[in-house]
Amino acid sequence: MKEGILILDTRKKQLDIRFSPREYYGGLESGDWLDVFLDGEWRPTRIQQDGSEWQLVGVDREISLVGLGVRK
Repeated sequence: MKEGILILDTRKKQLDIRFSPREYYGGLESGDWLDVFLDGEWRPTRIQQDGSEWQLVGVDREISLVGLGVRK
């Protein structure tokens, strides 16, 4: 697994993971599994797109996804 941060690809209107300044995952799709870093621990989750909104399945609070630490 590689660690990175979530970014918004404005051209594709899709979330992506940036691993380094020149290395990207290539775009996340609804249903993709990943781990997110919340409250000092890694939590497995799935990302869902509902219209133009992106959400983390099983995360019971609203957080900004852009800039969130992730690993995939």
